Amino acid sequence: MSQILDEPQAENARTGSRWRRRSRQFLKQPENALCAWCKIEGRVVASQVSHHEERWNRDRTKLLLGRLVPLCSHCHNTRAQQQERTGYFSDIGPDGLPLDRANHPFWVESAKSEARACTHKSVRADAGVSMSALPL
Repeated sequence: MSQILDEPQAENARTGSRWRRRSRQFLKQPENALCAWCKIEGRVVASQVSHHEERWNRDRTKLLLGRLVPLCSHCHNTRAQQQERTGYFSDIGPDGLPLDRANHPFWVESAKSEARACTHKSVRADAGVSMSALPL
């Protein structure tokens, strides 16, 4: 069962010995030696931070048992913090489009626009207008 902590308790848990021990043990495992995000991009960078894959939000259970990702300090202090602050990654691909297709506002708004367009077309089709007569 989850235990939600108040701010001082959360800070104590985050800096406490149980979390520090878990983080150290996680980073000592050979499969966690490299930054997961740098590795995806073809860079070899040593991991230095145990980052929670899912934000723990003062939940002691998530803090101590939640899934971790090995990150370098740069990725943790820039990309991970930005993602926690905004809810999406702002990385841009070689095509100039955002890479975070699940959460970036560009893709979310595009999906909403497509849904509105589909709803609009189906309403017009229900009104007796031939689908082939609709402008694209």
